[in-house]
Formats: sequence, C-alpha cells, structure tokens
Amino acid sequence: MIAQNAVLPTKPAASPAPFKILPLTAKPTSSSDKVWEQAFQYSLEYNQLKGDDQTVAEKNDISGAWQLGYHGNWLFGVVHRQDDLTVTNMEHSYQNDNVEVMFQLDENHFYQLRTMVGQDFETSNYPNKHFAIWSEDNSQLYFGVELKEPPKPGVKLGWNIALSDNDSDQRKSQLYPLPGSNRSYMGEELTRVEFQ
Repeated sequence: MIAQNAVLPTKPAASPAPFKILPLTAKPTSSSDKVWEQAFQYSLEYNQLKGDDQTVAEKNDISGAWQLGYHGNWLFGVVHRQDDLTVTNMEHSYQNDNVEVMFQLDENHFYQLRTMVGQDFETSNYPNKHFAIWSEDNSQLYFGVELKEPPKPGVKLGWNIALSDNDSDQRKSQLYPLPGSNRSYMGEELTRVEFQ
C-alpha cells in the first residue's frame, strides 16, 4: 500500500531475489546423477490456479521440487514430482500432467517448453537443441536446453517452471516456485535465475 489512500502500485516495490544456478563439474547423464548434489534444490510451493490461497493443501496429492545447473553452453534441470495419479490420456497436452519450462533470453525472445509426463518436449519455436527424459516411474524429469554460448556469472534470465496436476478433464493444480497469477506462459510475471 502507498501513502494514506491505500492505492496498490502497478509494479512491486521489490522483486524476489533470483534463484541461483551453479556451474556443474560435469555434464549430468540423468536425474539421479551424483552431479546434482552440486545444485540448489527449490520447492514448487504455490498453486497459481487458486487466486486467494495458493498454498498446496495436500502434499500427498501433488508436490514437487526443481534444480538447475549449467555445464558449457547447456542449462540442465531436474524436476522431482510426487503425484498420486498420473493422467496422460487427454486430447490436449495441457490437459494432461506435465511440466512447463518458460524462459526469456532477451526482450524479444521468450520460449515455453512443455513435456507431458513420460514424453520428450513438444515441438516448439526454440531454435537450439533441447530434451526431456523422464524416469521409469515418472517421479523425476531430467531436461537440457542448449544456449548460444556458455553463460557468464552474474547473467540473469527471466524464468519460470510449472508442474501441472490434472486428475480429471480439468487442470487441478499448477505449482510454481513463487505466487502469481498464472501468466508466465505469456512471458509475464517471470521470476529470475542468476548464473553463479
């Protein structure tokens, strides 16, 4: 709130600190590679489909965490997924359980990559190599995104990652690292990551 009139500002007074991406000493080969011990793990705590209360009520229903690291000119990630029911038989991919990775390399280049549980990333307009590999039990996603050049420490990217849970024909939960209004797929309300 600003001053006496309780007027909401159009932009937040401060942005959350960026999530840190550490360099990895080797290229990971899977989601269970020991090299992931070198990366920070962040939780997916906020269901942005619920406007007023974005907490995740039932951890046994859906919960998750994510990690990022980089090696050479590749950004690698892992999503840890706990879900009591996996849905992958709906007509449209967004109606199924999935993970979405959203990032903005600069003002003119925003990308969204979606992987339905158990499958590679869908075809997208991202021009460089990228892949998504799920573990046999679908509890872990290992992914990689090739960048134009090795990132330099201090460089920040617009970023968000979402874990979707669709137990019926309707999306039930979409978990993000921070609260928001579920508009990252449009390149809005992105968080930030910073290479260390």
